[in-house]
Amino acid sequence: MLRAATIRAQVLSYSAYFPKPHAEIDAFCIGNEYGEASFPVERGSEVFVTGVLTKDGRLDENIAADWLRAGRPVLRDE
Repeated sequence: MLRAATIRAQVLSYSAYFPKPHAEIDAFCIGNEYGEASFPVERGSEVFVTGVLTKDGRLDENIAADWLRAGRPVLRDE
């Protein structure tokens, strides 16, 4: 198990399988639990490039991981 007191990232995507961590978070959050600092998963197209999204606009975590390992960007430039 990985634990962190603080998480700093451009984007933190989380799901029911990988829930939002209990830590100080300095990131744009998108996931299943909503709040002031989180956006619903349906807004994934506002954050991620089309190639890593499913047909319904959700982040495909496996494809995104493959792209990141290959050095490909998963975040939109805008």
